[in-house]
Amino acid sequence: MDYKSLVVVAIIATAILIFITQIITEVIKSVTSDKNSKYNIITVITAVIITVLTYVIFCSIKGYAMLWYYFVAAIIYGVFVAYGAMVGYDKLIKKVFSAIKEAKDTASKIQ
Repeated sequence: MDYKSLVVVAIIATAILIFITQIITEVIKSVTSDKNSKYNIITVITAVIITVLTYVIFCSIKGYAMLWYYFVAAIIYGVFVAYGAMVGYDKLIKKVFSAIKEAKDTASKIQ
C-alpha cells in the first residue's frame, strides 16, 4: 500500500471514529440528567477507548504484533479523535491540511 492510499484510509478511519464518538457522547448526554457534567471529559474517554479498541481489532484481524508504544500512539490518536469530535470535521480538516501545507512549504524552502 503506497503512502497516498494510507493517508486516505487514515482520514476515512478518523472520520468514522469521530462520528462514532459523537454518537456515543450524544447518547450519554441524553441519558444523564445532570446538565453540569463535563462532556468534554466524557468525549475524550470515549474517543480513547474506541480508538484503542479499533487498534486491537485491527491488529487481531491482520495478525500484527501489539506493541506497547503502539498503544501509546493509539491513546494519543484518541485524543485527536476527541478533539475532532468536540470541534467538528470542518475545523479539524482545515487544521490538518493547513499543517500539511505548512510542512510542505517548509520542506521546499529547506531544499
